[in-house]
Amino acid sequence: MRNSQREEGERMAYIKFYSKEREEFKTATNTHIFEPDISMIFRKLCRHFKITNVKLEIGKMRDGCGRATYSGYGISVIKVSKKTDFLILCHEISHIYNRQKLHCWGHNKRLWKTLKRIIKYCEKKNYWGMVSQTSTSPTEGQSYPD
Repeated sequence: MRNSQREEGERMAYIKFYSKEREEFKTATNTHIFEPDISMIFRKLCRHFKITNVKLEIGKMRDGCGRATYSGYGISVIKVSKKTDFLILCHEISHIYNRQKLHCWGHNKRLWKTLKRIIKYCEKKNYWGMVSQTSTSPTEGQSYPD
């Protein structure tokens, strides 16, 4: 099997994982959060799940995207846009959790279980309701801050 065929197969696996995510967690996908709430929820989730050495960078990605990376010094970095949704934030936090606690990486069954666990915790603590009360979403006629 050539490298390009293997890369194409891996890319298809990611696409299937992402579409399954959006289908299963529709409330998390449809609930948008903005800059002050993102950092607050991020800190609460990291504290509860005992995730350490993580830095959050807001505004480094375009809308609908997120990225979890690692530096050579043991510090994890999560990058999200200024307007993101719960699913993206929970997805990236679950990547970091799997790397630190379970020592695995990638889109697999362990990531799926961790993601379900994190989203269930958000539902239990009613982070959806908290965001709708404190959200600084723009009103009609205004645009999102760049």
